[in-house]
Amino acid sequence: MANRKSKDKENAKRKYVLRPFPYFGLEDSLTVARSIAENNACKSYSRLSLAESIKRSPESSGFRNLITSSSSYGLTEGSYAAPQVKLTGLGLSIVAPKSDEEKRQGMIRAAFNIKQFADLYKHFDQHKIPPDANFRNTLIREFTLDATLVDECIKLFKADGKFVGLIRHVSGADRVSIHDAGGLPAEQEGEKIFDDDVKEEKTGGVTLHAPEEPKVIPPLAPQKWPWKFEHADRWRICSR
Repeated sequence: MANRKSKDKENAKRKYVLRPFPYFGLEDSLTVARSIAENNACKSYSRLSLAESIKRSPESSGFRNLITSSSSYGLTEGSYAAPQVKLTGLGLSIVAPKSDEEKRQGMIRAAFNIKQFADLYKHFDQHKIPPDANFRNTLIREFTLDATLVDECIKLFKADGKFVGLIRHVSGADRVSIHDAGGLPAEQEGEKIFDDDVKEEKTGGVTLHAPEEPKVIPPLAPQKWPWKFEHADRWRICSR
């Protein structure tokens, strides 16, 4: 009896595995953001109405995982238990973009919001994605991903990459090209981008004015006596 209990405890420990990527890919996760945009004019949507609009039970695990996945990609705010779910600025740029370029940039940013996938895009950038057998070993050995998750990780990673244009099929093989998809998001590059003419900072589709450089007042040349104090930051020679 004691041995059985100890085995049950060991099995329970083994069942818990850290999952570093969402249950749903980006394309499926956008279902939530699109429903908010189409059915509630991009305004905060009640959880029950949202579940009804995408034909899922609000208590189902599928609905909970879908809301969590949407949040992981940065598309929406509000958990599956929250009374309302709303679009983020990123989600709005994808489902209600002002231009095709804004949507394209938003899709890339959303894909890079999943760190596990972002690391893989960078790892394979400008290279061929290896066959699944080798890919599995890479995930286990270099990315320390649990073996029970590798197949699903590969499936979602490839699906996201092809969906946003980060993965292309060239010469009979899938290859990653961050440059061809538009480059890394500004926050991934870790650098601030300024236009020389207008001196504006561009990060994530938002333009911020760069701070003006402080004006430097050159020091006054030393003067001989007599002198007197005339202003808080100036001295003047007295005339005889």
